[in-house]
Amino acid sequence: MGTHVEAPFHYLETGKDISQLPLDRLVGEALVLDFSHKQDGEAITLEEIRACRGRLKPRDIVILRTGASAHYRTRRAHERPYLAPEALEWLIAQDIACLGTDASGIEPRGIDRQVNHLALFSHDIPLIEFLNNLDQLRSERVMLFVLPWNIAGTEASPVRVIAVEPAEAA
Repeated sequence: MGTHVEAPFHYLETGKDISQLPLDRLVGEALVLDFSHKQDGEAITLEEIRACRGRLKPRDIVILRTGASAHYRTRRAHERPYLAPEALEWLIAQDIACLGTDASGIEPRGIDRQVNHLALFSHDIPLIEFLNNLDQLRSERVMLFVLPWNIAGTEASPVRVIAVEPAEAA
């Protein structure tokens, strides 16, 4: 599907669908965290996520830059680092609005259960996958606009994502 956002209904029968996502979960300040040094199958750990403690604000959209978007539409499209569940739980406890990644997902590959998806969606936090051009950003903090199709009953939607950098980054 390319760049898309998943709503809680993607995993939870009673979760919010795309049309029910509040805009303040999809539009706002974002913190872009660079994990492009991570290898396929390597965890982004709790310690690495906690390192952003002083830079993360409540209700931020958190973006994980892994470099995996370079593999989009190739046989390597699902090769990616993953987010350790305890790292995600820490982010959820910080009251993030949304989580995004340039990878095809945030789970370790080869497992049947998607514990990270379940954790996010249980807290009404949407997930953006397959972001691209994160390497073009010069600033760690941006204003982010995630624009899904507003269709009731859908669990995911293609999105147009726009990042606006502060004037001093230009």
